[in-house]
This record gives sequence, C-alpha cells and structure tokens, in this order.
Amino acid sequence: MLHEDPRYFVKAFGSPRSRILYAVERVLITRTDSGRNTFNWSGVLGGLMAESLANSYLPDAERTGGKTFSRYGIRIGFSALDNVVKEYWPTIFKSLGITKFVPSESSDPGTVTPSVPPIAGP
Repeated sequence: MLHEDPRYFVKAFGSPRSRILYAVERVLITRTDSGRNTFNWSGVLGGLMAESLANSYLPDAERTGGKTFSRYGIRIGFSALDNVVKEYWPTIFKSLGITKFVPSESSDPGTVTPSVPPIAGP
C-alpha cells in the first residue's frame, strides 16, 4: 500500500562503523518499490500498532502509555540489532569459507534489477 520494500539489503562493504550505522538507520529508512530511500512508515507504525494491540491481553498494570512505549522502544532496539546481525552474517559466512551466500564486491542492491521470467501467452 505504501510502496515500501520491507527487505533489509546488506551493505557488506565499508568500515565497521559505516556498516553498523547503515544497519541501525535502516530501522527508520527503507527503500521504495523504485529503489529510492524513504521513511519506514510501515516498520515504525506497524511496531507501535502491534504494541498497542498487545495491550488487549496484558494485565491492567501493563496497559499504561509509558509501558507501551517502553515495549515499543525495546522492539525498535531489537530491530536494529537484527539488522546488524543480518549485515555481518555474510562476513561470518565468508570467514568460515562458505561463499555460496556471500555477495560479490561489485553487487549493489540499489542497482541490481531482479530477473523476471517471461509471462507465458494464452
């Protein structure tokens, strides 16, 4: 609906600082269907809506605004940590000698066009 691509694209190259910053910023920034950067509305609002929905089954003491936003902050933190793990997973594979899942140095997810199989006629 928002034309956002929710996938995380690994940077895979650069200094450790730049890669970690890239992974963390991807919690708030995503790509559009056309490959441009945009604010991650679905990721940010979706997590907040999920925590609000969780209030329906939590005890009354846990249904406060402060506790809801606290859980939401933890969710955002784990999303950032998840992205950092995804960022370094190819590096871990490469160091273990498993090259099947490691992108080449020339790969750039912003310019790679996925192949689309031809549509069969009637």
